[in-house]
Amino acid sequence: MLSYIVDHWKGRHSPARSLILNGALPLVFLLGLQSLWLDESVARGHLGAILVVSLLASIYMPLFVWQLVGANRSAQQRPTAGSLSESLILNALLLSAFFYVVLRLLDLATSENSHGIPRPLPGTGLAAIEPTLKLSLYKPPYDNDHDLTPEIAQRQSRLMSLSGEVGIAATREVRAFLKAQPGIEGIVLDSVGGNIFEARGIAKVIRDQQLTTHVDTRCYSACTLMYVSGHHRSAGPRAEFGFHAYRVDSRYPDAVILDTKSQQQKDMTLFEQSGVAQDFVQKIYQSEPDQLWTPELGLLLEAGFVHTLE
Repeated sequence: MLSYIVDHWKGRHSPARSLILNGALPLVFLLGLQSLWLDESVARGHLGAILVVSLLASIYMPLFVWQLVGANRSAQQRPTAGSLSESLILNALLLSAFFYVVLRLLDLATSENSHGIPRPLPGTGLAAIEPTLKLSLYKPPYDNDHDLTPEIAQRQSRLMSLSGEVGIAATREVRAFLKAQPGIEGIVLDSVGGNIFEARGIAKVIRDQQLTTHVDTRCYSACTLMYVSGHHRSAGPRAEFGFHAYRVDSRYPDAVILDTKSQQQKDMTLFEQSGVAQDFVQKIYQSEPDQLWTPELGLLLEAGFVHTLE
């Protein structure tokens, strides 16, 4: 391998090999890796944008120098009619690829806006999904005649609200919100569910930061993964929780993972580790994907899924 690298650097390969095998193929491989894995990993918040860009730049830049120098030396050592124009074309192609790569890296590096909210990256398939998740500081829907004591007001000022569907990059949005609001101690959920992989990510954030979870309205499907991760879990008298078997949603890149039963088993373990009764856990995925099991609050309390009613 080292001798091959040295041979190209000294111009010993033909111009065709220098351009195609040594020039195009490594770039196609790296750009494919970036598009198929790295871009999406950054968009989901699994990898830091600056870290990934720095790593790619440390690979791309020496690669371009090696490609350009070797290709030019190859052309110079094989002067033929029209070789000048061929050399100019070769340099133009490599420089065009260089500027394209720089633009891709800049796009990746600026994958968050000034508020830390991720924007979908082109080419990942994430841009086609409309964001419906809404994050805000919690504002309780009190009636006018309700007495709001200072103690309650202070406790609720440390809560955030999460509503809408859990989509791509939701974990990253929640992390960014919590970073901007360091005093948050709990999260109020109102969601019909969404992507289970992102819900798991948010669930981990909730566990890591030891947040409480509360539901006043509804928490269905993947939302229950986030709720059960709270170190204290409460619910309002009108709260409703819904469970059903998993299904493949073609809107998400995760749709390539078709083994829904193994995914369900993984999350059943999470419920049990969170203190939910095993006999209850065995029932949560028995409903068909297009149906919803909504157990009574009394059963949820008895099973340890809900800790208190408030």
